[in-house]
Amino acid sequence: MKIGENDVQILDAIIDIIVQCDHQIWLGSNEELKKLINTKNSKDAELEFSRLASILELYDVAKIHSSKYNYDAIERNQNTRFFKDNGGFKKVFQDELIKIQKASEKEQIEFELAKSTIDAHKLNQENSKFNKTTSIIVIVVGLINLAVFIYQVFVFKK
Repeated sequence: MKIGENDVQILDAIIDIIVQCDHQIWLGSNEELKKLINTKNSKDAELEFSRLASILELYDVAKIHSSKYNYDAIERNQNTRFFKDNGGFKKVFQDELIKIQKASEKEQIEFELAKSTIDAHKLNQENSKFNKTTSIIVIVVGLINLAVFIYQVFVFKK
């Protein structure tokens, strides 16, 4: 799952909140979480919290306690502080951007290489036509020289 640029600050803020708490945090029990997940109704807020919690769980940086209907609570796990200290989701997002940029550069180089190969092939075809023409001219001139030589040999033999 890729994280969006808008999610980075919210996810890092959630990590900051859970690192500071020694207990589970519910969306409805924490004012900071409520401010982060600012939606018009509580159902949308729960859905957004569930989405963000699933990202935290995917990256194994938080422990999620869920009921059968939604993610109820979130708390830190053994990886949370390490993840935060190593740049958090901002670093993950920057690393993803660098990967995308490198892939784009690689594609650009491959495109330029393919274009260069096509140009070289066209040039080889043009050179091939020129080489055929030159070969025909050399053969004709050679035959003319041979004919002149034979003529001279017979004329001077008499």
